[in-house]
Order: sequence, then structure tokens, then C-alpha cells
Amino acid sequence: MSFYLLLQNPRRTNGGFSRRSGYLCMLALPSYVLYGCASGGSSGLKPIVEPPIITTQPTNQVAILGQSATFTAAASGTAPLNYQWSKDGTPIPGATSASYITPPTVQGDDGATFTMTVTNAINSATSMAATLKVLPAPPPQTGDLRFQQVDAPSTINGYPSGGLHTNVDAGLSWYFRNAVGTPLSLGDACGPSTGSPFACAWFFDASGLPANVAGLNVGYSTGGFDNLNSDVANIDTGHTVITSIDLHPEDVIYAVCYTEATQSTGFTLTQGTVAPSALQAAATQEGALSHVVTAVSFNAGNVTYFSYAWQSDSSTIYEAQVATATYATLGQAATNLAQGGYIITAFGGNGTDGFVMVGTRVKGNTAPRPILVATAGSPEQLQIFNDGYAIVGYIVQNGGPGTTYIGEK
Repeated sequence: MSFYLLLQNPRRTNGGFSRRSGYLCMLALPSYVLYGCASGGSSGLKPIVEPPIITTQPTNQVAILGQSATFTAAASGTAPLNYQWSKDGTPIPGATSASYITPPTVQGDDGATFTMTVTNAINSATSMAATLKVLPAPPPQTGDLRFQQVDAPSTINGYPSGGLHTNVDAGLSWYFRNAVGTPLSLGDACGPSTGSPFACAWFFDASGLPANVAGLNVGYSTGGFDNLNSDVANIDTGHTVITSIDLHPEDVIYAVCYTEATQSTGFTLTQGTVAPSALQAAATQEGALSHVVTAVSFNAGNVTYFSYAWQSDSSTIYEAQVATATYATLGQAATNLAQGGYIITAFGGNGTDGFVMVGTRVKGNTAPRPILVATAGSPEQLQIFNDGYAIVGYIVQNGGPGTTYIGEK
């Protein structure tokens, strides 16, 4: 503490100095000043206002595409302190606290800089800039069965040669250990409806896993349409994801394809039936819950979909896009989805009602994905099988080009 006494023309009396005009008395205390001046002047404690100072600078952040990043800083100074975050020098509306959480990142956010400015009654201070690095979204995680084996070890080096090409029809089922397979063939799987399940047959291809991959099984089966729910419950073990389904209530039959992993668990099925116009909203809602639609089928004028959650992926936000097509437009519709960064996770339909595809991507990940659409026996079909494409669509058209494969990676 310091005490200062300034007297102008003081006059001594018996008791000391008398008060004369023009003196100043000041007592300095921490953050306060005791002041008084002249005859009749006032005196008291007056607070000192301290300007803001940045005490903790924000640090650079790294985020996966589609995820958020958090920037934090701290400041001192006389309250109230007002905060404002800026991105590349432009104030961000509503970003007025000591921390700022970005929206889900997009590729354009890579390299953006963020600063915090703090202001009080007398001054302001701005932090150093922190930079955001946005990394590409990873492919589906190892063990995630919901993406038709796109970018999975089972397909990334191509399908092994010597696989089986066969069909499944009424009363039949196939189960292959240590194998990977195509979805069910769709299109003209059934002839003109006769009310009999023997009017339908579905083709597929199955291959043994590469030498360095194990623990993946694939199954194909049919059943009476009335038994669909109970049969699905028997398949749904928590290790299994249904990747293709075709429902034909008019012929009292269904066919299903599923993938099973012995080392992966925690898959939970959601099944729904909606009008075709409502499928987009349903798929969007599933993606917001970190679920992925893996199979779709027309069902008496409606669409039945199967969607899965996975306990190892409970926070990723997925964007889903529904596309419809005919035989003539299938290739372009699939290409459009892949160019938008979508993996075709569900494909269903037939030549009469048309086809429906559901594309799924990590939110904000718009990087195009390679895709090939090829007829059987063409050089492009060999490229699909040999160059690491996963078959996400298998179409058979009687009287048309025959068999068409859609491969994506």
C-alpha cells in the first residue's frame, strides 16, 4: 500500500496543517484509488478497469470429415467480458462464449482459421489464430457389415477366382463359411405371377475369402412370405446383417441374403414398411441415428427396408439418398450416387415396379467414389471382379442385356 499527500500552501496550526484550497490526497489500494480534491471536493473509492488479456490461446484442431471440432480460449480482465469467435476473420453468429464447437466439417473447412476476440468496457483483445485440419472420412470400419463389403478386406483386392455361380429358389438355402458373395439378383427373378413360390429364382455368386482374411460367412435362403418375420428373427443373431431382400407376397415367397462375421457383434435390426414417397424421410432419420439401410424391397405397393445400428459406431452421422430407376436408367442413377460420395448400401426392386437404391455416406463426405456398371462377360465386369470393387447391385433382365453388375469401391 502507498499513501500520498500533496498540500498546496498549507498553514500550520496547533493541531497540524489546516485545509487550504488546491490540495490532493490519494491513497492507492489494489484495483482502487482513494481520491479527494479542493475544498468542498468529494472523496471515495474508484475501481480501476483492467483491459482484457488472452490468458490461454486456442490450439490447432484436427477433425474427420463430417465431425465437429472444438476451439477453446481463456481471458482475464474486468467483467463483464464479451466473447466473439471468428472464422477466417468473419464473426460467427452466436459464437459468443469461451468455447466454440463447429458444425459438422466439410472439405471446404480444411485450413480455416479461428480466433476469439474478448471485449470489455475499455478495450478488446484478439487471440492468436488456430487452424482447422479436416481429414478425409475413413472407409467403413473393419468389421462393419453394413456397407456391402465396399472397402472391406474381403473385396479390396478383388474376388478370388473359382467362385460358385448358382441360384436359390423355393425351399432352398445356401450357407458358405469363410466366403464373400454378391447380393441377390434382382429384376426378372419371378415370372408372371401364378400364386406359387416356384415361379421365382434368384442367382448369386460366392467366392472363398482371400488367404489373409477369415471369419466372414454368407448365406442365401428363401421362405414362405407369411414366415418372413420369424425367419428374419432366426437370422438376426447380432453377428449378422441382411444385405439383400426380395419380397413377393403375390407368389407367397421371399428371398434373403445375409453376411455374418464371427469376430464382430452388436448389430441391431430396425425393420419398417413405408410408402415409396416416405422412404427418403425414413432413410434420413435412420442415418441421423447412426443407422445404415442395408436392404430394401417393394412389398404390395409399399417399400420394406432393413436398417442396422452397430455398437462400435454409435456416433457417426450418416446422410442417406434414395434414388429410383428403371432398367434404362439404373446405370446413371447408380453413378450419380457414387459421384456424390454415397456407397450404395441397399438395392431392391424388379422390372415391373422399378428399382430403388439407398446411398449412404458419412455426413459431409462428398468425395466421389469409383463405380463401374458392366454387363456379364465384358472387360468392365472382369475389372469389377478383379480390381477391388464390391458388387452392390446384380440385375437380371430377361430379353434384355442379360446380367448387369454394379461395382463400387
